[in-house]
Amino acid sequence: MHDLQITLWLLVFVGFIALLIAGATNRVVIYFDLKDFAISFAPWGTLLITTILIKIFSKEGATGYSLTQYLVLFAGGVIATGFFIQAIKLSIFYNKSTAIGIIVGLFKVISAILGTFALFTNFSRMMNKKSTAGDVISAAIWISILAWIGKKLINGEQVYIEKGWALPANPFVRA
Repeated sequence: MHDLQITLWLLVFVGFIALLIAGATNRVVIYFDLKDFAISFAPWGTLLITTILIKIFSKEGATGYSLTQYLVLFAGGVIATGFFIQAIKLSIFYNKSTAIGIIVGLFKVISAILGTFALFTNFSRMMNKKSTAGDVISAAIWISILAWIGKKLINGEQVYIEKGWALPANPFVRA
C-alpha cells in the first residue's frame, strides 16, 4: 500500500508541474483575470473567516459549540463550497472543456492555498528577528518567484489570442 501511495503522490506532483507549465506557456487558461484569481482564493479565505468567527463566538469554559457557532460553521461551509464550485465552473467556461476545466479548477484552488501558505511562510521568515541576511534574501527570492508565477498564470487573454478564440462574454451574466 505504501508504494501505491508514493506512486499516486508522484503522479499528482507530476500532473501539478505539467499544469503549471501548460498555464505558463499559455496552453490552458489557469486564471482568466484578477476576478477569477480572487475567486480561487475565496474558499480558503471564507474558511479562515469562519474559523475566526467560531473563535469569537466561543464561550469561556464551553465544552462544545453553541448554536451560533454551528450556524457560522454551516454558513461558512456553504459559502466556501459555492466559491469552490464557481472556481471550477469558471475554469470549464474559460477553457471550453469540461475535463480540462475540472482539472484546472482543482489545480488553481489547491495552488491558491499552497501559494498563500508559501507566501506567509516566507514573509514570516523575513520578519523574524532571528533571521540572517541569507534567510531574508532567500525568502525575498521565493516571494518574487511566487509573485512571478502568479502573474504568469493570469493568462486568459493570452491563451485566447494564441488559440484564435474570441474573448468570452462575462460568465457572471446570464443571457
